[in-house]
Amino acid sequence: MTKQSVDKPFIVINDVQISAEDLPAESQGIFNRLKELIAMKSDLTLDLGENQASINFFSGILINIFNKSNTPADANPEGPEAPEVEADEDSVEKSNN
Repeated sequence: MTKQSVDKPFIVINDVQISAEDLPAESQGIFNRLKELIAMKSDLTLDLGENQASINFFSGILINIFNKSNTPADANPEGPEAPEVEADEDSVEKSNN
């Protein structure tokens, strides 16, 4: 690819790369709106992934607190431990769809 072709704004629809220059002038507004919508979807997908990771983290903390409060007092003589929680990658990937 040449530098000139890289600099042209484009979108991909059904594996076809369409640049703004390939379209008639009256469709430029539609092209620009579609670019905005695609960017918004990308941002929302990222936000959903971050949201799911936060849900997993705080849910894990609550589960650990619940489990510790429902165990006999002599079961853990060392006292409460810091919760170890990791984001569920499968949930994050599913939210990106």
